[in-house]
Amino acid sequence: NPDNHLKEIENISIPSLVLVGEKDESFYPERFYEVFQPAQKFTQVHILKEVKHLGVVKNKETFKRVIDWLEM
Repeated sequence: NPDNHLKEIENISIPSLVLVGEKDESFYPERFYEVFQPAQKFTQVHILKEVKHLGVVKNKETFKRVIDWLEM
């Protein structure tokens, strides 16, 4: 929910994987660790090197991270 994303993040209560590209044009990737801190018990945040916003969906590192996360 873009209107109250901080409240939404605080309400995360299931395991979640958060992936963002290092060169994202829409967000501030370097702030993701800080922003998701309230949900750190349930979230894993990874910044994918040299990846832009839409590049996350087709990046090989994305698939590796998702597979690793699912196998935990």
